[in-house]
Amino acid sequence: MNLTRFLFNLSIAWEAIFANKIRATLTALGIIFGVSAVIAMLAVGNGAQQEILEQIKLVGVNNIVITPVVEKKKEENQESTTNSKEKNLTFPQG
Repeated sequence: MNLTRFLFNLSIAWEAIFANKIRATLTALGIIFGVSAVIAMLAVGNGAQQEILEQIKLVGVNNIVITPVVEKKKEENQESTTNSKEKNLTFPQG
């Protein structure tokens, strides 16, 4: 009983597809392009993530970049341009 119902439904589906060839073709193309776009975006995202991880590996986790801050000359009534709460960097011994 299930097989006959399945074959009947399949024959109706084929008839509908062949009766509306342009609509069926456009629907199939839409599905193909949609799935392809999702796959492409996932591939681009994964590639970008891998590239960023490689760049981080090249820099290393133990490296730190320190750039000097040039203090502008101040007038007597202006405060310093650097933060007075800055602390010196130290390495723990051991």
